[in-house]
Amino acid sequence: MTGRLIGLALVFAAALGGFAIYTFGWRHSSSDNNDAGRARQDAGVFLSSQCSYDNVKGCRVVSMRHVSGSVWLARVASAKGNAKACISVDVKRFEVFYSPSTGVADRFHGAGWFSC
Repeated sequence: MTGRLIGLALVFAAALGGFAIYTFGWRHSSSDNNDAGRARQDAGVFLSSQCSYDNVKGCRVVSMRHVSGSVWLARVASAKGNAKACISVDVKRFEVFYSPSTGVADRFHGAGWFSC
């Protein structure tokens, strides 16, 4: 009887430890890395349609910085490197809306220009 209780306690402790590692452990850093890639991709989609706005022509993402939660800051530079701007990207809210008549992306939620 005592052996079964000890065995049950060990199984419970192992399950609890595994859950704690899964919940609070390495998962957050890998999630941030995945979000960084997704934020860069979302910024690229935004730029593909919006790049000629705000005097930034032929622009590209220069760097990404995590701001808070699911929000990332993309620093953008023109092809010549002289014009600089920033894009705020919320990876959880990012969505592209396409014009029904042209099929071109014309509206975005979760991303927008602002000065750095």
